[in-house]
Amino acid sequence: MAIVGTAGHVDHGKSTLVRALTGIDPDRLAEEKRRGMTIDLGFAHLDLPDGRRVGIVDVPGHARFVHNMLAGVHGLDAVLLVVAADEGVMPQTREHLDILQLLDVGTVVTALTKTDLVDSELLELVTEDVRAELARRGLGGPVLPVDAVHGVGLEPLVTALAEAVGAPPGEARGGAPRLPVDRAFIRPGFGVVVTGSLVDGPLGVGEEVEVARLQGAPLHARVRGLQQHGVAVERAEPGSRVAVNLQGVAPGDVARGDVVARPGALAPTQCADVRLRLLADAPPLRRDTPVVFHAGTAEVQGRVRPLDLVPLEPGGEGYAQVRLAGPCAIRNGDRFVLRRPSPAATVGGGEVVDAAARPHRRRSAAVVASLEARAAGDDLLEELRRAPAGAVAAELGRGLGRPAGDVTRELEDLRAAGTAVRAGDLWFAAEAWASLAAAAARAVAEQHRRAPLRPGLPREALRGALGLDARGVAAVADALVAEGVLTTPRADLVAAPGFVPTPSAAQQRAADAVLAALGQSPLAPPTLSELQPLGLDPELLGYLEDSGRVVRISPDLVLLATAVTEAEGLVRRHLEARATMTVADARDLLGSSRRTVVPLLEHFDATRVTRRDGDLRRLRVNPVG
Repeated sequence: MAIVGTAGHVDHGKSTLVRALTGIDPDRLAEEKRRGMTIDLGFAHLDLPDGRRVGIVDVPGHARFVHNMLAGVHGLDAVLLVVAADEGVMPQTREHLDILQLLDVGTVVTALTKTDLVDSELLELVTEDVRAELARRGLGGPVLPVDAVHGVGLEPLVTALAEAVGAPPGEARGGAPRLPVDRAFIRPGFGVVVTGSLVDGPLGVGEEVEVARLQGAPLHARVRGLQQHGVAVERAEPGSRVAVNLQGVAPGDVARGDVVARPGALAPTQCADVRLRLLADAPPLRRDTPVVFHAGTAEVQGRVRPLDLVPLEPGGEGYAQVRLAGPCAIRNGDRFVLRRPSPAATVGGGEVVDAAARPHRRRSAAVVASLEARAAGDDLLEELRRAPAGAVAAELGRGLGRPAGDVTRELEDLRAAGTAVRAGDLWFAAEAWASLAAAAARAVAEQHRRAPLRPGLPREALRGALGLDARGVAAVADALVAEGVLTTPRADLVAAPGFVPTPSAAQQRAADAVLAALGQSPLAPPTLSELQPLGLDPELLGYLEDSGRVVRISPDLVLLATAVTEAEGLVRRHLEARATMTVADARDLLGSSRRTVVPLLEHFDATRVTRRDGDLRRLRVNPVG
């Protein structure tokens, strides 16, 4: 599958040449036929000698319609540059070539049209002029004379186009599909149909899709039908012209500039960091220069500001940030063009480096270094570095425009290289993970310093210290325990390895006194307030509870753990023999008062030893039931 786009000055015969090659008139608008001039994008297809069908996008050549031309020259495999031999290279020839260079379309086949109007000497001069213009921009390809009106030179041109688009691909690309919409219309009996050049991956009938829109929230739809280069198919391959019949959207919901993709695959942005090259005749780039941003079929107003520490001058290249007036569905690696809004002119373009950038307040060497790393192929690692709280593979894939499976494999490679760490389903850059581990160790150490009698730090408190959500703190804590950085003395706590709560000498004396007081009358204990003069405070009480020496049965009562165990045995034996027990029975059985017996029985209910049945207690036959 392949797509060829035309380029060239107005009235140089682009549409005439397309008609001669394909038998299809790409001028579909009544105004175009009336004026004899292409205004908007036109479409046709060419059958190559090897049986392949190539899609052709015919673009307008007039300076007033460059914005329409830009919507048609993305995702191209080759360009058919048309230059009239009787006029030669003209202003729009040069601007179109500048745009092709900025979009990195390297394969150009040039057709010199209207050759019947010039002699051989002029034809040779025009040929050399075209070659010079191509070479000046690093573009290349054959320059062939044709006479579209009389059908002269068409066969060599078709052969050159076949060579330019390359051999048929061995297998389809497997990425996530994107269809930047260049046309949307209603087909009676079918509904909404959108067309575009499919990029990145295949699209199938029946698939659920999402339309990322320039205006409004994303729309969910289903692919009802597909045509590829005018033929109905069940599956459309990338690198082809595709018409998609969308089910679930209303007329007027979709327009040029919107993008059809898989649900969740695109996150429209209003701020992107880019590698930008200014044209030699462009004005110097100043902070917040107003521009029109063109990417795919989208056209969005915005402002651009340089990020490099040195000024970006005409003809130069550097990093910049584009801030858009509205959302635009782009991915890292997408090519773009910047135009000046007034007077309209192309000023530069390049490649999106970070499609989901954060606004940068000032120029920074660190920002430039990060962008250079992304541009060098470390975009996944840089995306991780921007997520100190961790990210799942699907989120990273959405930001980078890559399938989650591919991202997971790349992350595993980063983990093997020691630059990424996995905790549950979260991934972290190694330096972010080291920072989290250090922060967790500090939080736990501070807890041990402040509360030396507590067995550890509650996980909820660790969550606050690390700034993570519940999912994140669970994954991080479990991973740090697995690494030996932390331990878990209890499911809800974390502690430093080897930490054992140890009372001071004074606290040990107070603990001994409290235990002795509770032991004097185990089932008729003093209240907590009565134990305070012995040195019992909340910290010491927590230590005694955590160490399993006392059991709290009410807000103001604790019992020795041995007393609770002994009482439980008596209650069990009574219920095994008599089936039921009242509070009075328990009071007599335990030799205690109602003040202690009632909360003790409630404790047995809570620990599923007994169950309450009105005023009676019964033994639970199934302790877990």
